[in-house]
Amino acid sequence: MKLGRDTHLDEFTNQPELMKNHLDPFMSIINGAKTPLQQHAVMWCIENLIPLLQLDSHNWIFSTYEELCVNTEKEIKKVLTNLRLKNTSQVRKTMKRPFQTRSGSAITNSKDVVLDWQNHLSKEEIAEILDIVSKFNIRIYGEGPMPTYNHNK
Repeated sequence: MKLGRDTHLDEFTNQPELMKNHLDPFMSIINGAKTPLQQHAVMWCIENLIPLLQLDSHNWIFSTYEELCVNTEKEIKKVLTNLRLKNTSQVRKTMKRPFQTRSGSAITNSKDVVLDWQNHLSKEEIAEILDIVSKFNIRIYGEGPMPTYNHNK
């Protein structure tokens, strides 16, 4: 929202197969999203729901942004091990680079990359987002900044 990005929810709802296979049960939530906050929360849910629903039927490696930020070496080692890749000096060098560096980001402002988003929303807005996430049955996050569920595949 801070970047002024559109939610393009219609790009999801205009895909019959996507609707039939995944999103029909959530149509009332999608249509009920009227404010930019609600629409962005719904967009995040849709973008994350589809891969999460498919985790158990694929040999995918699951990690969250927050875990990558806080436990970078552990998460990268998990990915490398699962992909049977070596932990080279180039990999270690790349791990030290910031994940995002756009102007105004938490990294460029020396803020906590996991917690900073909460400084831009009220407690009511955070509760509204978590309510929408809950309605999509996404159980990775709770009220705290770190994931409450870790799918270790």
